[in-house]
Amino acid sequence: MRLLAVILALTMLFPFGAKAQDVSIEDVILLQIDAFKADDVDTAFTYASPNIRSMFGTAENFGSMVRGSYPMVWRPSELTFLGREDKGNATMQRLKVTDRQGTPFWFVYEMVLIDGQWRINGVFRLKTPGLTA
Repeated sequence: MRLLAVILALTMLFPFGAKAQDVSIEDVILLQIDAFKADDVDTAFTYASPNIRSMFGTAENFGSMVRGSYPMVWRPSELTFLGREDKGNATMQRLKVTDRQGTPFWFVYEMVLIDGQWRINGVFRLKTPGLTA
């Protein structure tokens, strides 16, 4: 009987089966950007989906691409999370990123749930709102 009480107490202190919602979409994006800021491409790469990981092969290749193509994401001065939309198996998170010169950029992060954890499956730059080509 005492063993049962201990098991029940431990179950209440340490819940089992943590869900993806414990680490939100915003958290995953922020964790990856924090890793970029720390030049920790290995950690940043862990937040990428298996599809992205196989596309780049190594954390170094991935980091080089982000540094070269998305410097505003590599070293942002400000982030603003905007709307979110579910699209089939993915959730599209819009994000405004302001670079260190104060220039705003808009992106959509495609987020997918992999083994109960959110992963970044793609980042797409949007045209500047309010401007036309």
